[in-house]
Amino acid sequence: MTTRLTWIASPSAACFDAVRRLAGGQTAVNSALADALGAPAANLRDFLLAAGATLAEFSAELVPAAAVIESNRQLAHTALTKSLGRGRAEPLVERLAGLLTDCEQASAAAFPKLRDELELRFRPLRELWETRGPGMLAAVGRRTERTLIVDAASVVAVAPFLGGAGWAAPKSNTVVIEAVLANPLGELPETVRLGWLLAQLAADLPDFAELVGPGRSAELFAWAMLPPALEAAADLELVRPVDERLVRAAAESWLPAAIAAPEFVVDERSLAALEGWRQTAAASAAPWTVKLKALEQLLSEAIS
Repeated sequence: MTTRLTWIASPSAACFDAVRRLAGGQTAVNSALADALGAPAANLRDFLLAAGATLAEFSAELVPAAAVIESNRQLAHTALTKSLGRGRAEPLVERLAGLLTDCEQASAAAFPKLRDELELRFRPLRELWETRGPGMLAAVGRRTERTLIVDAASVVAVAPFLGGAGWAAPKSNTVVIEAVLANPLGELPETVRLGWLLAQLAADLPDFAELVGPGRSAELFAWAMLPPALEAAADLELVRPVDERLVRAAAESWLPAAIAAPEFVVDERSLAALEGWRQTAAASAAPWTVKLKALEQLLSEAIS
């Protein structure tokens, strides 16, 4: 079955994705974006710190919701309730709604035609995906488990903050991807990145979320889905045959931008652990849950 995708070009989601990255200390390739949103991002970061909310958890709720919710008060209520709980959220909603409005106003003033730009940038990726993407996801399912491929998902386009990046939000069946006009790395097409992101959306299923340590499932899926996504892409000749160098290039380019608060740092030891796991997993008929747990153990040992 082909995964049904809803494609969304959302200035609000783009704004809050940029704020998320600025608040997290990442550097924008677009200085105008950083200048416009720097102060609102700092205010939001301070608010979250005082409220006891983590930027990673809050953003994972805020950005996907912003793509479908227009009212900033409703958006604030939704994101706070999901990240803090209703009791703690209620007294903070009005203040947060004001901060979100400040962010959007700053973004709109600096980029008044952002929606048109996102739609223009998004079109090539969508056209390429519709040609090759479903086959890639089907190949990922064959290499892992069919149940890992979701039936439907949203793909949200945001402005290029890092010049090419994306992340998955399994709780909302959403992936967020920067709409770039060219592949940042020629050997790694953005259609393959998109397939890798979509392959992570099963990370919140109980069979997997309860298998590994608390809060680790989404991050672990980002690592675990790299080899099968690349191998599926190679099946369709979207990338060259997969080897250690290609996996390393994807890991170094994609993982830091995909994980807001990484526990498994991308370094020589973790990359070696991933490569050893890739080779072992390819030769094993063990269930995906067993392979996933083995990768968690290897990565944990690599950072200890």
